[in-house]
Amino acid sequence: MLLGLILFRNFRVKTKLQKEQLKLENKLLEEQSNYRIQEQRLDISRELHDNVGSQLTFIISILDNLKSSSVRFDEVIDKKIDTLSSFANKSISGLRDTIWVLNSKQLNLSELQSRMLNFIRDARESVDEVRFHFDFEIESDTALSSKQAINLYRILQEIVNNAIKHADAKDIFVAISQLDNALQIKIHDNGVGFDYESKKKRSFGLTNVHNRVQEINGIMNVESSKDKGTSYVIQIQL
Repeated sequence: MLLGLILFRNFRVKTKLQKEQLKLENKLLEEQSNYRIQEQRLDISRELHDNVGSQLTFIISILDNLKSSSVRFDEVIDKKIDTLSSFANKSISGLRDTIWVLNSKQLNLSELQSRMLNFIRDARESVDEVRFHFDFEIESDTALSSKQAINLYRILQEIVNNAIKHADAKDIFVAISQLDNALQIKIHDNGVGFDYESKKKRSFGLTNVHNRVQEINGIMNVESSKDKGTSYVIQIQL
């Protein structure tokens, strides 16, 4: 009996050690996989910065030289140059946002808050006739996945840009807050409004917002009516 108990005890200890070893090996494989993924992301971000970024900067430089040139172009060509310059600058901005996400192992709410605030500041400087109101309350600086961060940022961009282009609004309000383990985003404008049900399937921008909310397992409610503006309420689990 004593020998049996010793053998059983040794078997249990050996089994426990094997489980611990397997757990450590799996953890090591996970860390190695994460390291390789991060290396790949850094390589991609470097390629984007050094190749695409430099080409766009070169294009912007050429366009700026054309605009400041002593050679006079007609009005149509001047407008085309301004449009190309605007597109190139927006592409540079979008590229920086992508590189920001690719370079980050982990993102926090405070980093998202900073990026969103910068976007609102840029919008405020570029659109004189619209007043922007931005509030982002952080209770705890919770970690976000890269998918959550970039989708939330792009959702804000799309909705605000749509309001600027189509709503004819005087004010755009953005209020973001933490509710326990959830993040709630409220975006409202006092513009002309639209029929959401009839346009949501025909508008690429609205479809894009809806798909991005789904990608991060969020829920979205939209209310819009003529001359009463449009309100978006989006909530995701953190």
